[in-house]
Amino acid sequence: MTSPVELPMNQWVQRLTVVFVARDVPPCGYAVYRLEAADRWQGENGRPLAVGGDPPLLTLDDVGDVGDEYLHRPPIRDLRVQLDLRAAPQWASRQTPVRAMRVVRTQLELPRCSTPSARADETVACPVEVVCTTWEGVLRQDVHITVENRAMDHRLRLLVDASGRTVWAASPYDVVMRPARPEEEAEGASPFHPFTLWLAAQRCDRPGTVMLAAPGLYEYEAYTNATGDIEAVGITLLRCVGQLSGRGDGPGIATLGAQCPGRHSFDIAIYETSEDWEARQVWRQAYQFAAPLLAVQAPIPGDCSVRSFLTVEPWELVVTAVKRCEDRENVVVRLFNTTHSVVGDGRVQLVGAKSRRRVNLNEEPQGDWCAGGEANLEVRSREIVTLEFAA
Repeated sequence: MTSPVELPMNQWVQRLTVVFVARDVPPCGYAVYRLEAADRWQGENGRPLAVGGDPPLLTLDDVGDVGDEYLHRPPIRDLRVQLDLRAAPQWASRQTPVRAMRVVRTQLELPRCSTPSARADETVACPVEVVCTTWEGVLRQDVHITVENRAMDHRLRLLVDASGRTVWAASPYDVVMRPARPEEEAEGASPFHPFTLWLAAQRCDRPGTVMLAAPGLYEYEAYTNATGDIEAVGITLLRCVGQLSGRGDGPGIATLGAQCPGRHSFDIAIYETSEDWEARQVWRQAYQFAAPLLAVQAPIPGDCSVRSFLTVEPWELVVTAVKRCEDRENVVVRLFNTTHSVVGDGRVQLVGAKSRRRVNLNEEPQGDWCAGGEANLEVRSREIVTLEFAA
């Protein structure tokens, strides 16, 4: 049966990706950019952004793991496989006026599996792609790692050169300082520690800090030298094990999915500074990396080209939630002071709010309503503040 509706001919279209660095976008708001065609690249005389220096000191480190989903346990005769990414051959460069990228494709030859006694002699090739990106005017370096895992019973980590004596690790509503080797490790405590989003290693050979941001990854270990100083920080990428519990404290159920077969991608940001982590406010780079700007196409909104719906000042106050109240039609803003110092001039303003009050984590009132949508606060170190705003 023939359709009475004439079908249009195929239309060829050209799809382009527009890349630029959006500057001075207000927090919790937006900025409008108008795109116009030009004969050539603008800025820096249209020259591509230079790829300067060497790639970052990154090493993929793989060891056997015959533990379970709770505890890492190496084989008796373990075999460590390392790949120095900076020494990997055939780094390719891609450059534009706003972005410089280094790309390397290589592979890890890993033992196929492990037993409690040793890793297997047979190996499998696990393809690896690493993309290091530097943006014009952005101080950090972004690293995207893709691994095709074909091995079992192993733990894969990324080692980042970060000499120092202490590590500051972000955690819920806190930043925890840990020495290179805590005293508890001598008594058998685990050398693996948790972190949330970012950590910073305080250098010992010179003033400065190395900050690592790793959204979605939560375990690190400080690798030390003979003098006890940190040589590198290892971030766990994959733990591939085959059972739920192997120590009798839970069911020994086989977990083939926990061997993590297939393709996995990881995003890491590296930020080096000559100051300590508080003075340089390294958490700002971490949060900007974890929550990148979202670009949308929209009509030009008249004269309102820049707007912020929520203002929280100064930068020491970190916003952790902006949400509707659980049982009423108001807005909750939660924040905490991430530093060791008291913030005496804190300011929180929500556009459109007519009144505000303090509440606790359960959103129970802790004071009377105050007129206006702006609150001036004194916030102690690590103090959590929850504000409720009403229209």
